[in-house]
Amino acid sequence: MIAELTVAAALAQCVPMRWPAGWAAADLARLEGTVFNCVVAERAEGHKELVEAAKARGILVAAVKGSAAEKTGGAGAGVVEIRQRGELFSGAEDVLATGQGLWPGIRVEKDGKAEARPTGGPWVETNTGFLRYARAAAPGKAVWIANRAPAGLVLDGKKHVHALADAASNGGRWVVDLEAALAKGIKEGDKRALADWERIAAVARFYETHRRFREWADGGGLALVEDERMGALLSGGIMDMIVAKHIPVRTVKPDQLAEAPGLGLRMILNVDPSLLSEEQTGQVRAVARAGATLVNGPPGWKMTLPEGGSIVFGEEQLKQLDGIWREVNGLIGRRNFGMRVFGAPGMLSNLKVSADGRQAAVHLVNYTDYPVESITVQTTEKWASARLLTPRGERALELYAGDEGMAFDIDRVEDVAIIVLEAAQPKR
Repeated sequence: MIAELTVAAALAQCVPMRWPAGWAAADLARLEGTVFNCVVAERAEGHKELVEAAKARGILVAAVKGSAAEKTGGAGAGVVEIRQRGELFSGAEDVLATGQGLWPGIRVEKDGKAEARPTGGPWVETNTGFLRYARAAAPGKAVWIANRAPAGLVLDGKKHVHALADAASNGGRWVVDLEAALAKGIKEGDKRALADWERIAAVARFYETHRRFREWADGGGLALVEDERMGALLSGGIMDMIVAKHIPVRTVKPDQLAEAPGLGLRMILNVDPSLLSEEQTGQVRAVARAGATLVNGPPGWKMTLPEGGSIVFGEEQLKQLDGIWREVNGLIGRRNFGMRVFGAPGMLSNLKVSADGRQAAVHLVNYTDYPVESITVQTTEKWASARLLTPRGERALELYAGDEGMAFDIDRVEDVAIIVLEAAQPKR
């Protein structure tokens, strides 16, 4: 079943936003000075003036028309279909895309307090596990997530930054969807709305400026063997719980296990051994022989997947995950799998590494409504230098000896940050 949005391929280099209802062609002026170079309209009809104005500005318009996309500007061939969970990976060329997804942010209880999750910290609604699996399943393709702003809620710029950064820090792109009141305020030139728009645009510009750090492979010494049959396309699963503890973790599909011995893994979690072929089982054992601790999930780890193509776990699955998490957490303990982050409640992190291993990027996303201060990051590698990048600029960080390698401190993270770590130059 094809979901609500279909777009043209050859959009891998585009930075997309959904065209707000009520905006006219003249409102394309709001995109000037931003990195947004593609607008996704709900249908092809009635957009002739928009298409002509966008073409004059070098902006691509992708219009939705039933189950087939009509590309109305720019070059390229093929169609990328944003689909339901079970069909996500069929029919795409340059882009993998989905119209589903959680709205990222801190889950709040009825009394207004932040809700805790089994990991003990604030419950961050995130599409991290979903996006990391999508990237692992189709390396080299762009990943778009077109989750909509929740209806009936007035959302400021920071809430939109959460959604944008949730995707970008995991190597994907969010099809920016302005909440109705914010879109109306921007169109009318409201000062507060325009300040929110600039905040969104600044974070989008930040991630495009530092795009290579987004596109590096996930790093760390922990790997999770999973695929669609094991719930990899669902948000809120084992991957998201591990990430909530600021533990770097890689997704490894069963058909990618032949490459696993060269990843320098310290532990591999094999969620459902019964789904592996005889050859794949042998490859998992090869990882263990290379020095990694192998943890095979017992039959109780087999998840009951939700019906109807949903990508979100229901109450039944959450109860199962509760028990699974207690076992996983006991196995992981306080080990450092490449990076540990302290003093960052309500934040998520991601460790990415360059192809040659001589650089790393620590992505930090703040899902709270306030700046997070006094953060410490410990790494197991001995790096020569560290730079803090934010939408407001960059500066050097002081590295010092940590318990297992190097450590550095960050005074404050407003919205997002990337810490770039560099190895010493080899001697000639």
